[in-house]
Parts: sequence; structure tokens; C-alpha cells
Amino acid sequence: MKPGKLPEETLYSIAQVNAITGVAKPTIRFWEKEFRDFLNPLRTQGNQRRYSRTDIETIERINHLVRVEGFTLEG
Repeated sequence: MKPGKLPEETLYSIAQVNAITGVAKPTIRFWEKEFRDFLNPLRTQGNQRRYSRTDIETIERINHLVRVEGFTLEG
């Protein structure tokens, strides 16, 4: 690796995020709209979503709050 150059972060497709988190693809898309300030994946030139490890952690946290702790989207 060249000095001053950071390694590229792995990015994941929505199908991969679904497989990792167990959250349905339509739900991920919905949460992306609802939590725009926290969940904003990159887009490819073909406009496909690409999620970072941070995005996946955010999805897992939202899933936990909604499904396990019973928070509403407003909460």
C-alpha cells in the first residue's frame, strides 16, 4: 500500500445486507427514506445502493430498536 493511501472499504449490495442482517430489502429501502440523516448509502453509476459497514450497523441498530425494544418509527 502506498503511503497516505487508505485501503478501500468494502461496500455491500442490498441483497448482501439482507443476507447479513435478515432485514427485508423493502424494509431497508423504507428505512433509508425514514432515517435519511442516519442511513444514506452510496450509489453506483447505475444508481444501485452500496452500503458500508457503518450503514449495516445502523440497519442492525434500527432493527433492534423496532423489533426487539418495540420502538415506533416516530420514537
